[in-house]
Amino acid sequence: MFAQYYQYCHPAHSDYQLLKRRRTIFKKYSLPTELEDARITEVAPLRLASWENGSGYGFVVFDKQIMLAKVMSIYSKSAGRAGKHGLIPQASSIAAVSNIPVQLFEHMIGSQFRANHAAQRLHIKKYCLLPSSAFLSTLDTAPFASGAGLKISQQDWLFFKALKDKLKDIMKAVSTLGGRKKKNVAIPSENEDEE
Repeated sequence: MFAQYYQYCHPAHSDYQLLKRRRTIFKKYSLPTELEDARITEVAPLRLASWENGSGYGFVVFDKQIMLAKVMSIYSKSAGRAGKHGLIPQASSIAAVSNIPVQLFEHMIGSQFRANHAAQRLHIKKYCLLPSSAFLSTLDTAPFASGAGLKISQQDWLFFKALKDKLKDIMKAVSTLGGRKKKNVAIPSENEDEE
């Protein structure tokens, strides 16, 4: 009971537990250490794409692909089971984020990405509400407009290639992270029935 009260009154405690779980799962699949905290810290928080640094963009998993995402807004869930989702201007931990509305960009060629379209004929840009488990990492540098899409820095391009090479393991880790934790259920023994 005290633990539930503490967690309700101290959401940072539950954020720590979520971050610890994320780190454990990503280590289990031998993924790059940058994914453990998604490169989100007090010094480099996750922000909206309107900021002039890489923290408003990131690599995400969507539709079994690694894609570039432009952060449109950030949601956080308040503490408690009936906690509400609310908009926040920035987040200093990926564990503090519940959902992230993003615009998706798919890889085109080299370090260039193009807007992913929901309906190719109509050229409607694709937006998506992603859980924080699907957000892999922020970029080091904000991408710049290039033709009909975006171009990322050389350092971010090399990181993107490393993520693509680990796609299967990333999918497993994200699936595990997004799933519910199994609760230990005591199975009664046959001897207990006899008593």
